[in-house]
Amino acid sequence: MLGRTILADPSRRAEVARYTALMTSRRDVWKAASGVIDRAGMTAEELARIRVPTLVVVGDEDVATPRKKADQMVAAIAGARLVAIPRAGHSSSVEEPAAVTQAIESFLAGQSA
Repeated sequence: MLGRTILADPSRRAEVARYTALMTSRRDVWKAASGVIDRAGMTAEELARIRVPTLVVVGDEDVATPRKKADQMVAAIAGARLVAIPRAGHSSSVEEPAAVTQAIESFLAGQSA
């Protein structure tokens, strides 16, 4: 779930070890995998019913939900905006929290204008 940048960064080894420990407990992996397997994906028709300002955030190194899927989501939601977080995988809020926070703040600021 982590992107190649964080995995290759020697200065973040302790952080990666901590996240890896959290993401590899047998019980938690089973829960996460079961949740994904049991969950029905959203269809384009369901996404098209979203009528509120929507921000889709994707890590540019995400292999679980790659950019192509994020683009499809944005295309299905009228007026949706996409932000790709550089140097981040599926866990972009963990890998690049400042970039994710900036994306959300910018999006919200645009909504109040």
